[in-house]
Amino acid sequence: MKTLIDYYDDYAEAWAEKWYADETVLPYLTEFVSLLPQGAKVLDLCCGAGYESMRLKRLGVNVVGSDLSEKSIQIAQKRNPEIKFYVKDMLISYADLGLFDGIACIAGLVHLPEEKLDVAFENMSEVLKPAAYVLIAVKNGDKITKSIEVDGKEYAREFYCYTINKIIEHSTKYFKFYKEIESKDDWRFYILQKR
Repeated sequence: MKTLIDYYDDYAEAWAEKWYADETVLPYLTEFVSLLPQGAKVLDLCCGAGYESMRLKRLGVNVVGSDLSEKSIQIAQKRNPEIKFYVKDMLISYADLGLFDGIACIAGLVHLPEEKLDVAFENMSEVLKPAAYVLIAVKNGDKITKSIEVDGKEYAREFYCYTINKIIEHSTKYFKFYKEIESKDDWRFYILQKR
């Protein structure tokens, strides 16, 4: 069975094709950026092929992107040469990237089992300035999918849905809940603030 990284490497071009044209997340990014200081430095954590990094840059922030998928990062860098991108694991400290005024983590937490959420939030907290903000997007609920089959190939692409209560439970040591942005469908967009 192929891995999560294999999945995003194999389909990086397809994800880029879809999401560079899709403005679904823009209103959430816009509200998030409105909370940040002028010229804010923002980490697009789990940035994929850099489509939301591009939008954040257009909204006037200084963006740095990171993702597990090397192929996705290559596409992101090619499409956004003015933005720096790094291959990083959100579960391993990325403090070498510096301090940020905010983090956007769109659909990154959905690939982490509950027992790893605490580490993810600790690592986010480590790179944020005091009282900085985090925008996260998760699929609401408690469903877990262990693998998917695409084009006849099976991938260990674990996918976890989370309620706001689970997010608060695992982030509360480092963050306080700030607000939920009006969400559509099963996806929820939450803003947390560093304690």
